[in-house]
Amino acid sequence: MNERGRGMDWKYEDMEERRIGLPQDVRRMKEYGDFEGAKRRIAVWLEKEIPEALRKRLKEEIPVLEILPMEYTIPKEQAILMCKERIRNFTEEEFERRWENGEIDWIYVNGEVRFFRRFLETLLKVFIPGKRVKDETSDVDELEQKALEQVVHKVKEKGKVTYHFRIHAGIKVKEVAFEKGMLSVHIPYPLEQMQVHNVRLVESNIKEPLIASRDAGQRTVFGMVRQQEPEEIYIEYEYDNSVRYVVLDPKKAEASIQPVYTWALADGFADAGPVRKEDFLEQAPHIIFTPYLKALAEEIVGEETNIVRKAKMVYDFVTTKIKYSFMPEYVVMDSIAEYAAMNGRGDCGVQTILFITLLRILGIPARWQSGLYVTPYSAGSHDWAQFYVEPYGWVFADCSFGGSAYRRGEEELWEFYFGNLDPFRMPANSVFQQEFYPRKKYRRTDPFDNQRGEAEYEDRGLSYDELECCRRVIAAYEKE
Repeated sequence: MNERGRGMDWKYEDMEERRIGLPQDVRRMKEYGDFEGAKRRIAVWLEKEIPEALRKRLKEEIPVLEILPMEYTIPKEQAILMCKERIRNFTEEEFERRWENGEIDWIYVNGEVRFFRRFLETLLKVFIPGKRVKDETSDVDELEQKALEQVVHKVKEKGKVTYHFRIHAGIKVKEVAFEKGMLSVHIPYPLEQMQVHNVRLVESNIKEPLIASRDAGQRTVFGMVRQQEPEEIYIEYEYDNSVRYVVLDPKKAEASIQPVYTWALADGFADAGPVRKEDFLEQAPHIIFTPYLKALAEEIVGEETNIVRKAKMVYDFVTTKIKYSFMPEYVVMDSIAEYAAMNGRGDCGVQTILFITLLRILGIPARWQSGLYVTPYSAGSHDWAQFYVEPYGWVFADCSFGGSAYRRGEEELWEFYFGNLDPFRMPANSVFQQEFYPRKKYRRTDPFDNQRGEAEYEDRGLSYDELECCRRVIAAYEKE
C-alpha cells in the first residue's frame, strides 16, 4: 500500500511543518528526480532520534514524492510532437524559446527532463490561442465565452441577476482500483452563503445521504455504499445563484473593520458572515507572510493608504503579472503564494491564494471560495476570492477571469472582476484547507480544496488517479 492510502494518525496541523526545509540529502535527491531514493533517505531519517517537527515534515514529504512523477511524465521529444499536432506551424525552435521563457513547466525525473502532463493545455489557453487547431473543445469555449460576456453585461445593466442550476455530480472507482466492499464518499455540495440560496438535494443513489451544515467550510454530501462492481455514486442538486453589481468607490470606503454582521437574509441574499480573525492571519503552509511576499506587497502599494485602491493594486498585479498555467496537484507545492509570486504563473487557485495572502499582509480581510464554474454547456473546477471593504461588506475578486480578460484586451471585463462575480458559479468551499464533516478516516486526497469529491475504502484512501469524477449540467437558466 502506498503512503497516500495511509494517514489514520494524520492531522491537519501536521501540514504546518511544511514550511520547514528538507535535510540536504533528501532535497538533493528530490531535485535530481530520484524520488524513490529520497523516500529511502526519509525512512533512514525517521529511524533516528530527531525533533518531532522534522519528523512531521519528513512524513509530509512522502505523498509529494509519490505524486510528482505522476504529474511530470512527458519526455522532450514527445512534448514537441504534441505541440506540432495541436499548434499550427509549430517548430522545435519555438518550443525551446517558450521553455526558456518559463511558459512550459518541467522537472527532473531520475536526472532526465520531464514536462508537466498538462503543459500543452497552458500553451493553448494562454500563450498561443490564435494558433490553436480548431476542434470541438474550442467551439464550446467560444459558446461559453459569449454566454459569459452576455451575462456580465446583464449584471451591469440590471444591477442584479439570478440563475437557477441543476447539477449532476458523481464519483466512481476505476476498474484497476476497484474492490468489493464498503465505499465512503464526499461529494461537493453548494454552500448557502451570500450569493447562493434555495439549495435542494433532488436525487441520489446514496440511501442515507448526510449533508454538511449550511455554513460548513467545505460542504459535502457524505454517503456509504456497498458495491459489488464499480458504479457511479451520484447526487443531483439544484440551487439559485444571485449576484449584485457593485462599483467600489475609494471615497466611500472606510479603513475601519467592524465585525458585527451575522447570518441573515436580506433581499434574497444570505449575509457572508462576520469578519473573523482568521481572515487576517497566516495559514501554513500556503498562506504565509514570507519576507519576499511582504516586500512585494509593500512594493505594489507604495505609499497608498486607501483600502480599495490597495486591493485594486494587488488585483492589477496578479491579473497582469501572474500568467495562467495549469498546475500539478497542490499537495506537491511547498508554498502556493510564494510559488506564484516567484515564478509568475499559476492556475485560478494559485492566483487566488496569492491575492488573499497579499491582502492579508496589507491588513485587508480576505478569504476564499471555490467549487464549479457552471455554464449552460459545462461545469469545471474553479477558485476565486472575497475581500472585505466598508461600507460594502464582502465583495468578490476573480483574478483568473480578470487576467484572461486583460490578456484579450477586454478592459471592461477585467475591471468587472474586481468587486464582482458572474452568476455562473457553484461555491462549495469557503475555507481553504479544512477537514470534511464527517471527517475522513484516512488522509485527504486534496487537503486544501474540494471540487471533485473524495472516496475511501475501509482499509485505505483513494487517490485521484484511481477515481473518475463526473459533473454534468442538467439545467441552467435565468430567473426573472
